[in-house]
Amino acid sequence: LGLVRNVYAQAVWSKICAILKQAVGALSTNLQDEACTGTDAQRLAIHRDCFHLFGFDVLLDKGATPHLL
Repeated sequence: LGLVRNVYAQAVWSKICAILKQAVGALSTNLQDEACTGTDAQRLAIHRDCFHLFGFDVLLDKGATPHLL
């Protein structure tokens, strides 16, 4: 990735990755707690046909600073 409109794309991507790592880190404890609640049979019944899918929206301001929406 190079210079795009006077902004270094690699620097922007690095900032975006840092923001997303923080967001996923904040979610991980809650997901682990949920995965360990109840008996094995209860967890299997609840999560048998389920999975977690996350999407993140990131806005870049005029200075190319990313903001998680």
